[in-house]
Amino acid sequence: MALIQEVEARVIDHYGLVAALIDKLGLVKKINSLLPKNSKPHNLTHGQVVKALIMAGLGFYRRPLYLMKDFFRGKPVDLLIGPGITGDMFTDSVCGRTLDAIYAYGVENFFYSLISLIDRDFDIFNKFIKLDTTSFLFHGKYKHGKSGTGKLARGHSKDNRPDLFQLILSLGMSGKDSLPLMMGIHSGNEADKNILPQMALKVKKLKEALSWRDDIIVVADSALYSEKFVTNNLFKNTWVTRVPEGIKKSRKILEENYEDITWEKYGDLQYSVDIVEQFGVLQRWIIVYSPKAYHKEVATLHNNIKKEEESILKKIKKVNKRIFHNKYDANNEFYKLG
Repeated sequence: MALIQEVEARVIDHYGLVAALIDKLGLVKKINSLLPKNSKPHNLTHGQVVKALIMAGLGFYRRPLYLMKDFFRGKPVDLLIGPGITGDMFTDSVCGRTLDAIYAYGVENFFYSLISLIDRDFDIFNKFIKLDTTSFLFHGKYKHGKSGTGKLARGHSKDNRPDLFQLILSLGMSGKDSLPLMMGIHSGNEADKNILPQMALKVKKLKEALSWRDDIIVVADSALYSEKFVTNNLFKNTWVTRVPEGIKKSRKILEENYEDITWEKYGDLQYSVDIVEQFGVLQRWIIVYSPKAYHKEVATLHNNIKKEEESILKKIKKVNKRIFHNKYDANNEFYKLG
């Protein structure tokens, strides 16, 4: 009779894919090269601890560090992290030492150095860095609008919830998959026109980390464009943005007749290039005309006019059914139609 061997089942979920990607990028070795251990109070390297923290983060584990070992209970830690490693090794002291080492290195410098090593091996980024912002809403009550960051505030809500506190997250992304290269947390009432220029100036640090890339181009929306930014001598990179229509020269160009502009063709699009001096700096402005987008906008405009007309006619019918005792009441009701 064949002996029945004891079988042990352990849950791996999606963590096998996470571990495989971390191993493919060589994150553990790269982190160990940046944060070498000078002493051996425990058997784990900083790279292995960061790998474990990434897994916990992607597992939506939001408990204190001293409960990290609970996260790995029932999981094949030796397969996910490394041979001979158990979940009990990830104490708050071990994880805390790694976080202290990252803080001592400099969080931003650590991130830039790490992505620099990754890009050297895999060339996953390109010369374009796209800057943008988004917001995170906070439900519940906060004393004076403060949390651990002290930056919660009410401001322009991209989620149409001006009644809630929020934080602004800024990102700098690159590559065909728009992978994050830069990140910043800002007050909930800070405007993009202040945030984006700050992010653009941080590109200098990133360029130092990606020292082999001398042709970095910053791309952002019109909030980047201002006299303060354009004339800032600290910013040396090429940038691409949309010129706000509130600028007189921009508005004048857009108001020119279509027939008076010399157009070049690019596929289904037409474009015209002007060299313009604005804020004492020569710039290349490009007007792009899309027949498809134009006809779509015209159709949308006609639909909106039609809806507005139908709405006003309904209101007029209601007014016509009423009896007014004097012309002043009738005039007041008439003005409400607008």
